[in-house]
Amino acid sequence: MDNKNAPGEDGITGDIYNHTFKILPKSITAMYNGCLRDGVFPKRWKRVKFIPIIKPGKEDSYEVSKYRPISLLSVGGKVLEKVMIKQNQPSRPHQRLYKQKPIRIYSATKRNRRSHGSKRFCRGRV
Repeated sequence: MDNKNAPGEDGITGDIYNHTFKILPKSITAMYNGCLRDGVFPKRWKRVKFIPIIKPGKEDSYEVSKYRPISLLSVGGKVLEKVMIKQNQPSRPHQRLYKQKPIRIYSATKRNRRSHGSKRFCRGRV
């Protein structure tokens, strides 16, 4: 993970994450494998920290439009997204993406368990 990125709401930086992975590689790998196997994207990793940045030249304005919002995502969620993207890429460059099945991810919420039974999905038709 890039150590230069700002941390999300949880405050865990890429540097902390890399050090943790060096110490506990099996635990971190098992956590991500569990997410992929069960088709769960933890709610904690979906939380966003919004930072309003003032646009250049609009410092004296009282308009709301003077701000450009940026959102900081959790490093754990960024890693899971990259793993999912990498798993869904073709193994050979000449393969076309539209031939692959899309990934379907559900949160582990009561609503999703009710609407989809007790099953959790990771790969399936959309």
